Amino acid sequence: MKRICIAASLLAIGACGNPVESDGTAPDQVTPLGFEPSELATDTRPQDDFFAYVNGLWIERTEIPAEWSRYGTMQIVHERTEARVRALIETAAADTEAPAGSDVRKIGDLYRSFMNEARADSLGLEPIADDLKAIDALDSYDELIVYFAHAMINGVQVPVKFYIDANAADPDTTLAYFWQDGLGLPDRDYYLRDTDELISVREQYALHIERLFTLAGWPDGPAAARLIPALEQRIAVLHWSRVQNRDREKIYTNKYTLEEADALSPGFPWLAFLEAGGFGQPGQIIIAQTEYFSALGKLVRDTPLDTWRAYLRLHTLKSFAPYLNDNIVRENFNFEKRTL
Repeated sequence: MKRICIAASLLAIGACGNPVESDGTAPDQVTPLGFEPSELATDTRPQDDFFAYVNGLWIERTEIPAEWSRYGTMQIVHERTEARVRALIETAAADTEAPAGSDVRKIGDLYRSFMNEARADSLGLEPIADDLKAIDALDSYDELIVYFAHAMINGVQVPVKFYIDANAADPDTTLAYFWQDGLGLPDRDYYLRDTDELISVREQYALHIERLFTLAGWPDGPAAARLIPALEQRIAVLHWSRVQNRDREKIYTNKYTLEEADALSPGFPWLAFLEAGGFGQPGQIIIAQTEYFSALGKLVRDTPLDTWRAYLRLHTLKSFAPYLNDNIVRENFNFEKRTL
């Protein structure tokens, strides 16, 4: 159900009493209220319905735009900010006399390049050709896990993701956090629960995979539509639930040295993975979901390399889909923004 929300803080209204009478030594000071009294619904007593008193007039005259499920101050600020940023970018793109190398020229060149849909269509998969060649060349599980690191830092979905955050025990320092990942659907429930809605989403996901493979010109779409969801379901079985992931204290205590990480995750070469990701040899890392990572190495090595190559081709394509040809853009958008 659509909800209208507007942030308003008027609890200090009662503190706004009569102004202090001037003693003639200084001019009266008028402090702005921070809101428009004319916006208050004075036909409603605040002690009866404070929300209606504050927001009633705005609600009556405001229609929720079709693209929003709810509408209020944050959405209005978002729209204004996007409009202003767009105006700045379009102004830069229109400035044909901006010096080469200047920020204005860089912004303009990037924008014109991004908006050149005809060129994107003509290039096909050429922008990701090197990634696809690297995937096809993977010949061992150690190479595969090293490639996970390359893909991860480039924003491609793989079974591991990371972020840098403050050390909860020492906020002046930071740690690398490694987290479960690798699912094409939002979370484990999409794979493991059998409601009518989620079963339908899984069916649509398989069809989406097959359509993407067809659009990419890859012949093994039907097999990929079967193998990739099955692999992701096995990954999902290992994932912590949403409830478990809310236990931040437990996660923050999962600190591991490199040697301890290797002992936790048999078959997962942490040193090679970290070096490939540019992490070097950190003193400690956080491995968030320990049970997941303890089983990950076995899952990786129990899955045929051909299946992993299909998985990586799919997620590389999906990660860069918004920047490729129009057919791929539309197929990915329809699934991600409409089906999901």
